[in-house]
Amino acid sequence: MSASPVGGAGLVERRVHVPVGEVAWVRYVLEAHDGLAFFYSAGGGELTLVAPEARARELDDLIDDLAAEIPLTRAD
Repeated sequence: MSASPVGGAGLVERRVHVPVGEVAWVRYVLEAHDGLAFFYSAGGGELTLVAPEARARELDDLIDDLAAEIPLTRAD
């Protein structure tokens, strides 16, 4: 497993896999939720989402909503 792109106290990280064609959609949805999470990609559909601990549940709910719309699997 590769190292986390970010780290630190007060942050949570969620890793997900989506088809490459859905990466832009995930980015768009995250940007629509001001300040919810930062988006990192090492290429392809492997994404790392990093959010403040206080918003972890909101991020998890959004991931669940996305998984109901697009092929998305959690990697964490």
